[in-house]
Amino acid sequence: MKRRFWPLLAWAISAWVSPLWAQAPQFEIASTPRSWSFPRDHASHPDYSTEWWYFTGSVFDTHSRRYGYELTFFRVGLRPDLPEGSEWRARDLIVAHLTFTEVEWERFHQAERMQRAAAGLAQARSDRLELWIGDWSVTYQAGGTFRLKASHEDFGLDLELRPTRPPILHGDQGLSWKDADRTMASHYLSQPRMQTTGGITLGGLRRPVSGSTWMDHEFFTGPTPREGLGWDWFSVRLSDGRDLMVYRVRQDGRESAVFGTVVEPDGQSRPLVTEGLRLTPTRWWSSPRTRIRYPIEWTIDVPAEELRLSVHPTLDEQEVDARRTVGFRYWEGLCDYDIRWKGQDLIGEGYVELTGYDRLTMSQP
Repeated sequence: MKRRFWPLLAWAISAWVSPLWAQAPQFEIASTPRSWSFPRDHASHPDYSTEWWYFTGSVFDTHSRRYGYELTFFRVGLRPDLPEGSEWRARDLIVAHLTFTEVEWERFHQAERMQRAAAGLAQARSDRLELWIGDWSVTYQAGGTFRLKASHEDFGLDLELRPTRPPILHGDQGLSWKDADRTMASHYLSQPRMQTTGGITLGGLRRPVSGSTWMDHEFFTGPTPREGLGWDWFSVRLSDGRDLMVYRVRQDGRESAVFGTVVEPDGQSRPLVTEGLRLTPTRWWSSPRTRIRYPIEWTIDVPAEELRLSVHPTLDEQEVDARRTVGFRYWEGLCDYDIRWKGQDLIGEGYVELTGYDRLTMSQP
């Protein structure tokens, strides 16, 4: 729901629990900037109805083979107050997704889980960052590192992430408006460039890896989407040390908003100047399983920044089929970028999220 504008998964989950929202309207709304405090604000914010932590990374093993991964935890507020009585009564629903992209062998793996936050089965703590659903977990450790652990059948990960710069607050001190009329917003922060070490398991074989990870953390309260809503989200770690996030919201087949953030090598950030920004799909891919067509190659022109990006997936088939938990499909995959910025040629890597393409949300060639 990614992340970025509220990702597809968050919207899907929101639709699933919307009757509960009607019974509990006292969830807080993201409408004004907040005062942030870290590491506390890496933890859960149960006063808001929806929250997620997105980790997407590119890592290499000791033989220089490349892998992409996504581990995402979602907290869906069933009620804003702590329920009394049985330990089986839940305040939240926890959902998690895990994917791997094997670039060299052109294979994609995915798994998903969903559980009520009750009886110790799953939880998102509000006093410190500690998320779990069964043996999948995300924790914030002493020394300022993040620890990720998740496994499914013969694949999994156990990684430590070390931030190289402070958290980035998008929009107005972390208040990220999602439309031009400023009627929808989230509180939104990122850790774009975290040094990543540890191991991944594929085919039952553990491989030591190292690389870089991007983390998005958002929380908000909002309604279910209207028909025809979708978005395109792009994250880039550039070879000159800068980081870039761009996303576009689509409504009824038309672009309704475009936003972005530039992070300088020293950690300072600013809004991307999006006047005249154009996102042009250059290649579409049809999923052999779902028949959904996704625009997986792009050209992004940002005239006000003298910036052009060409987006290329490392693997076409990076579609996440999340019907078991939320009933939707989306494309989220590891991509490479060719970049020209103010006359300088650069390269980059990152993740792209494409949502809403299981509906006819924009004209397709």
